Amino acid sequence: MFKVLVADSIESQGVDALKAAGLVVDVRAGLDEEPLCEAIADVDAVLVRSRTRVTARALEAARRLRLITRAGIGVDNVDVAAASRRGVIVTNVPDATTTTTAELAIALLCSLARHVPQADRNIRAGKYERNKFLGTEICGKTLGVVGLGRIGRIVADRALGLKMRVIAFDPYLSPDAPPLHGVAIVDFDALLANSDFISIHSPLTDATRNIFNDNGFAKCKRGLRIVNAARGGIINENALAAAVRSGQVAGAALDVTEIEPVPKDSPLRELDGIILTPHLGASTEEAQRRVAIEAAAQIVDFAKTGRARSSVNLSILPDELRDELAPFITLADRLGAFAAAVVAAGEKPSRIKRISLLFHGERFERGGGDRVAAALRAEALAACLRPGLADVTPVSAPYLARERGIEILESREPRDRDYQNRIDLELAADSGATIRVAGTCFGRRPRMVEIDGVSIDANLEGDLLVTRHHDRPGMVGAIGSILGARGVNLDRVDLGSVPNAQIAIGVFGIGGELPDDAVASVRAQDGMVAACRVRLPQLDASIK
Repeated sequence: MFKVLVADSIESQGVDALKAAGLVVDVRAGLDEEPLCEAIADVDAVLVRSRTRVTARALEAARRLRLITRAGIGVDNVDVAAASRRGVIVTNVPDATTTTTAELAIALLCSLARHVPQADRNIRAGKYERNKFLGTEICGKTLGVVGLGRIGRIVADRALGLKMRVIAFDPYLSPDAPPLHGVAIVDFDALLANSDFISIHSPLTDATRNIFNDNGFAKCKRGLRIVNAARGGIINENALAAAVRSGQVAGAALDVTEIEPVPKDSPLRELDGIILTPHLGASTEEAQRRVAIEAAAQIVDFAKTGRARSSVNLSILPDELRDELAPFITLADRLGAFAAAVVAAGEKPSRIKRISLLFHGERFERGGGDRVAAALRAEALAACLRPGLADVTPVSAPYLARERGIEILESREPRDRDYQNRIDLELAADSGATIRVAGTCFGRRPRMVEIDGVSIDANLEGDLLVTRHHDRPGMVGAIGSILGARGVNLDRVDLGSVPNAQIAIGVFGIGGELPDDAVASVRAQDGMVAACRVRLPQLDASIK
């Protein structure tokens, strides 16, 4: 019998659907780690919402677990990496709460425009001060939408219905192919300068953390009103408080904050111009019902057919080739992550416009060649997109790239001049920045062998300092001295010279973490053209 552990409270319709399908259902809501380890031991699937955390320790205790389904959008409370290592598929329900969250954003926008919560509090305090609550119409105003995913599109559509002008910024969306009629795609600075209202619908990633800061608010129209129903941390809360006090920002409505619940000493609590709600994005009867029913349907489908819908970690590589090609899957991921990090570190914000892949060697031709290339392509695309899309996976990456107008080019050659098998990846951005990297596997260990046509032999793990500098005596020593003065140890130095350019490319392997100030000091060194940090996970022992 297929047994399901329901480890969080869900609507009864979901539990009923599991039982109606003949599955054995064990409902134990809100388990901490210790009781979860006991309850998970003999189940085939686990259904969670947001409270219960499926940790690596819990997964170790799961003797026959095959599926974890999160009844919601993200999978923040599931250790996906640990699940993947144990062959457990993780799925979520990405669409069930999109309309609900979008409607909350519109409600917060209207409340901001007309001071609804503040006026309510005024009357409850025994007052009737109408003159204090002079609002503004939203008709004819400009709404800037940050992030045009599922929720952002619905917000934009609803705002158009309210006769607003809608502009949008999404770093992975082509300005030439807007996904929604009537929405103008602009860069981030243009959105700040032209928006009367801003609604945020972006994931929290390294690229989006604190993008609304002192500098960002200074670029906005005076009197901006801003809504965040996405993720806390995208807005720097101290900067927001300062902007509200100065009048640069007329008001803000936050359904999410960096720390939840909002700390008692938070400056957000002190300001009447800020509306706070307790993470209500998915809190409607309809959304809760849809989430429960869809999550149950996924589990039933998996139990009966083995198919996993909305998987966030399912590899599309054929089972019979997975072990043999695992090092090349890792290579594709690391090359994509390396290229994306270097381009993102450029002086100007960039949107990826093209990703090109070239597979050299018979390994990519024989035995499921098309499926092998598809798996490698999906892994590389996910790595390239991940700096701006935290939840992207190899399963969703091809779709997300097409949705954002990114051109994907791919070709194969049966042999390479120097290596038995090699992957070339080129990433081009609309800022004009490009990088071409190539790698191969020595045994089971991925290596980078070329950057922009320059031969190099570099590890693809840990913190790396990547430089372009004048090819002259003393440069490497100067870089080493800067790092040494900050207690940064060099594990490895790989260098290559650009022909006829007096420029060298360096990849410096760091023992431990490379701090931001060390990178800044290297960048300021005389003779330095460019310098950035690339942070890659350590390689799994099975690949080494």
